[in-house]
Amino acid sequence: MRKFPDRYWHVAVVLLTGVLSCLPPVAVPASDGYLRALEAEASDTGARSTAPAAPAHQAAPPAGMLQDRRTIRPGMDFGAFETELEEAYPGTWFLYEKLGAPQRKAVYGAYRKDGRTAAVRNEIVRQLSGH
Repeated sequence: MRKFPDRYWHVAVVLLTGVLSCLPPVAVPASDGYLRALEAEASDTGARSTAPAAPAHQAAPPAGMLQDRRTIRPGMDFGAFETELEEAYPGTWFLYEKLGAPQRKAVYGAYRKDGRTAAVRNEIVRQLSGH
């Protein structure tokens, strides 16, 4: 078997790169259930909100704060709240499960005070950042 001469390797790499750059991009199907759930949660604009609309005179939330108006089912105890997060909000659960018990209780307190998903997510981020 003949060895490919070293001086031709760079030519082969350039040709292969040129051929590959002409091919159309490959679409990866979102067949993973977890990925689909994250995409669905991320694309939720809060259109199904049951929370009342904010008054027109209310100030805009600070920059970087989540602004969706979707609410989490009210009146749940701590265990049911965690189950709801895990099953209905996998992206939020991904961050929530990194919290310790006292931090999780603080998030539950935020849920009890304000059942909007934005309030819960903001509290999770606040707890993760240590503030």
